[in-house]
Amino acid sequence: MTTVTAPLTRRWWAWPVLLVSFPLSGLAASLLLGPVTTVPAAVVGGSLVGIVIGATSSLALRTRLPRWTAATALGLAVGTVASVLLPVAGPLVQGLALSATQAFARPPLHPAVWIPLMTATWTAGWAVSWVVATSDEPGFVVYGASGALLTTLVLLAVSVIARRSAR
Repeated sequence: MTTVTAPLTRRWWAWPVLLVSFPLSGLAASLLLGPVTTVPAAVVGGSLVGIVIGATSSLALRTRLPRWTAATALGLAVGTVASVLLPVAGPLVQGLALSATQAFARPPLHPAVWIPLMTATWTAGWAVSWVVATSDEPGFVVYGASGALLTTLVLLAVSVIARRSAR
């Protein structure tokens, strides 16, 4: 008898890697670029963070690595530029750009579900990080560990639901 969790337990290590990829890639972007407050820095920072998060989430979700990584990098680059230009709506716009580009890379759920779910998750990740870290200074490409924990748990749930519905 096979269980739904069998594929998840074979790659259990991918989930903690995904979790730490958020704060570590954000830290790397901050150290490399400083505060991301200009369009060129947003393109570079969003792309770099997107490559790391795209690759690690691809491993966890078992999506096609090159396609998913490219879509995530493009989405975060566009979303980070938009958040620099529209700081008030930054998290929402960044999440929408990210989820919309990922929708073209065959996400684990139908795009009509994926886009609003991940837009909300991304926005909530920023909110959680702001509450826990008590800082909303501009210039960060991605949220910290507390928001990453929320996002990782949502993606884990998505992975389980997608595997169950595929049966």
